[in-house]
Amino acid sequence: LASAVVTALIVRSLLGPDHCEVHHHHAHLCLVHGTVWLERAWVVAALATVAAVVAMRNVFLIATVLRGARGLAGLASASTAHGEVRIVQSDRAFGFVAGLVDPAIYVSSRAWAALTEIEREALVAHERAHVTHGDLRARIVIEGFLALAPPLVGELVRATWRSASERLCDSAAVSAVHDAPAVASAMVALCRLNASRPPTLGFTPAAHELADRVQAVLNGEPSGVRAAAILARVVIIVAFTIIIAAGLAAEPLHHALETLLG
Repeated sequence: LASAVVTALIVRSLLGPDHCEVHHHHAHLCLVHGTVWLERAWVVAALATVAAVVAMRNVFLIATVLRGARGLAGLASASTAHGEVRIVQSDRAFGFVAGLVDPAIYVSSRAWAALTEIEREALVAHERAHVTHGDLRARIVIEGFLALAPPLVGELVRATWRSASERLCDSAAVSAVHDAPAVASAMVALCRLNASRPPTLGFTPAAHELADRVQAVLNGEPSGVRAAAILARVVIIVAFTIIIAAGLAAEPLHHALETLLG
């Protein structure tokens, strides 16, 4: 939204009259005369810092994706197909879906052996829902946007999105197996095994999430899809309203910001 507003202001500035010709008493924030700001050390330092942070975040994201791809290749070669699940011989307990191009469900032999048949179906249905919803690709897109996010915002967005996606997949698992207690018991069983939570999307809830997710499954709480659709429409309408208003009021906004900065 911020980028769109800035773009609207820039377009308005380029298409409108030269704002700076009538304002000589303060600094100029424009594409024509704004280079004078580069003579100020704090401006250069601020821009360099922001650029460095964004670059480091992007490098970290790319490195994480490449490291994950290498690890996934090794995991795929060490696993055996069991229907739509790939079983990994391991004493560790885990279950997750991974792979951007060809997603697959990976479950350790320990976790698979500890679950009943219906609990296995619940786990597979949950992970299958992640694939159907395109959550792995969505996570990469979100991370790309978060490279531009202010400090502390990224972790909040990740946690909120992950919680929502896991709850949606819990609901999909209940719909698939028609047995809410089985979905809940599968989560409890994996928590009791101290199943590891991978950086990707997995069925195992963290200890502090277990009670809420189990309660949501057993109570048949709504997924919130309808409410989310309404909220999305409201956000889109508000965003476009702000962008249009910024474009129409570019002149006073431009002048007010310049005056504020001196």
